[in-house]
Amino acid sequence: MNKIKSMIFLNLDFRILSKGFTQKNIKLNFLKYLILFIFSCTFSDLARSINLSCQSLFLLQRAEPLSILLLKDTNLGIGKFNNLNLINPDSIKFVDSNTKKPIIIHESDSHEKRLNLLKSFALDDLVVATGHHVLRNVKNISALADYIKKSNGGDFTKDQLLLNIITNNNGEVQFVDIWNSHHRLIAYKLLGYKNLGQIPAQNIHLLVNGVSREQSRWSHYLPVSGVNLALLSNYIPVKNMDVIPGTISVSGTLSNFQLGSRINIKGLFEWIRLDKKPKVGVFFGTFDPIHEGHVSLANASKKELGLDELIFVTNLNPLHKPGAVSSNDRIAMVSKRINREIGLNVYLGDSDRIIREFDKEQLIDQLKQISGADEVIEIIGSDAYEKLRLLQQLRTPSNRKYFVTVRDNEKPLIIPTDLKDIIITSSQIKDQGYSSTQVRELIKKGSVPSRNILSPEIYKYIRDHNLYSSSVKK
Repeated sequence: MNKIKSMIFLNLDFRILSKGFTQKNIKLNFLKYLILFIFSCTFSDLARSINLSCQSLFLLQRAEPLSILLLKDTNLGIGKFNNLNLINPDSIKFVDSNTKKPIIIHESDSHEKRLNLLKSFALDDLVVATGHHVLRNVKNISALADYIKKSNGGDFTKDQLLLNIITNNNGEVQFVDIWNSHHRLIAYKLLGYKNLGQIPAQNIHLLVNGVSREQSRWSHYLPVSGVNLALLSNYIPVKNMDVIPGTISVSGTLSNFQLGSRINIKGLFEWIRLDKKPKVGVFFGTFDPIHEGHVSLANASKKELGLDELIFVTNLNPLHKPGAVSSNDRIAMVSKRINREIGLNVYLGDSDRIIREFDKEQLIDQLKQISGADEVIEIIGSDAYEKLRLLQQLRTPSNRKYFVTVRDNEKPLIIPTDLKDIIITSSQIKDQGYSSTQVRELIKKGSVPSRNILSPEIYKYIRDHNLYSSSVKK
């Protein structure tokens, strides 16, 4: 079956990206969930079914990995350890080691019973929360492990490990999700802990489908960088001084798998042990249209910086360029041109939405989560650098560095002392001597730009879609 990698735009204010799905499967999945919804919502006495099926159906459009936000599949860093790439998560069953029967836990079960039923559950099988595929401050894990070892398991009663047990309608355990304290679990694993029963019981709080031991329903707080907002129809930004900026609240009935996670503690542990973690670049632009100067700059930057990958991010609603053609067309052109370039990729998500509702920092963090990179470098020109510097929008600490390309005839950059650690300069990359504006002007005049200025496949797209001018040569 032919696979499609295309964008589906709804009449809503968000974008759904379909990657690696067949038209037939989309229709079958839609019918399956429609039948499930009708069945669950028709019989009102099936209250739990309604909660888990109807509510989750409307809160989440599809259970997709975060990697669908990139044009090309990446095998960098965390991508090597995605060990939950399961076609049908409903088939997952955790069985009791003695009875060999599925472990069944209900929301009404006492906390003691929950703990007892999961005492042999392997730490390796705990599903990492989205937004935690790449951990900050990994160096702190060693000190945490030392404390746990010296204190016989540690005392975390005031900051308990939150684990959410996800079950199906029969109460069979499908996943056990991590909600917090990923560093702590890695520290336990580092010390040789194998299962939940080895961790002091007072350090654990087990929820079931978001229901706490006190029988109250909890929401899940997680970084927006870890989710595809296009697939979430209901989330609440958390604006609290005690919470990290960019945190959102979602329903506790949603599993980490549904939210996009495809890695467990075993995989996260392996990522942490990598000798060399990926280094990724990001290239923002209007790309109206993408021309060979953009591609040349990207490849040259990738080589000079030693990047594993460089990702193009299209500015969807460029306020400084209100006359730009549609974001659909610009992303399509970038995707066509970059698809055949090794080491270059394209971000397909709604960059404007995440920047507008949160900030650019969260988008950069999302690229880290997708690629497993612990270092991201943004490619910018000297004019953009000067604007950011004068507006005091460059500051440390920063979740990225900046690679500033300087033209031969430009004055040396002014780099304040406090920014020296995040600014990298280069005068080796040559300006191609033309811009997207000039390319558009050529097309408007009816000229065909040479292939060293505009790729023939991009000119064909412009021609086929009648962009920039109705006089484009056929």
